[in-house]
Amino acid sequence: MTAEKTIQKAVKTIINLRETTNSPVHALIYGNWGVGKSYSAQKVAQKEKGVFYCKIPDGNISKSKLIKIIALSAGAGYRHLYEGTFDLLKYHLLVNNYQHPIFIIDEAQRILKSSLLMSELKDLSEDPSLKFSYIFLGDHTTADIFKAHRHSLHKRILIKEKLQPLTEETIVEIAKEKGVEIDPKIILEVGKDKAWTTIDIAFLFSYLSQLLKVKKIELTKETIQEISKKLWKEE
Repeated sequence: MTAEKTIQKAVKTIINLRETTNSPVHALIYGNWGVGKSYSAQKVAQKEKGVFYCKIPDGNISKSKLIKIIALSAGAGYRHLYEGTFDLLKYHLLVNNYQHPIFIIDEAQRILKSSLLMSELKDLSEDPSLKFSYIFLGDHTTADIFKAHRHSLHKRILIKEKLQPLTEETIVEIAKEKGVEIDPKIILEVGKDKAWTTIDIAFLFSYLSQLLKVKKIELTKETIQEISKKLWKEE
């Protein structure tokens, strides 16, 4: 399953579980670099009403900065003080009828260690006027951090998924998006040999889509290998 489909499935499952349990529930999705987490999360947020994408920056994050990040992702803007941003966020969600919004929190491994920030997220999820749900999206270190830093919010994380490496399904999805017709088995074979990620595949197909507009070429294994040498300046 592609990263995008995994995140979409998590959104739908959260909505269903929320109705069943009558309380906020959350998800944890993680995987290696380059499997398309951030790109896919942003696409899902653009498609789904009431789903917002926010990325946690590196470095120390305060409670005030966290609420600003969340408010900005929802399109609410922010105020200088925490209370002002909080009130602005609540008003924005109410006016736009965003009931029980879902926030995809990218680079979640950066805040999973913080009891203070996790408690803040828990409070926001339990506020009757907000009832936020979260999809914690993290890198390959996330599972270990999650186990090492326990928090009461974890009890409400009912969905846990590890994103898988490059697959034929992912290749087909990207090829369709970029308008490139090719046997996915060729890309999978070359990609495994060169340790390509979904980012590499997207870059390759973007180049191929432009190239095929200029001239007609047969996309064989040998052709892909030659193009790869040019694109990545391989010896």
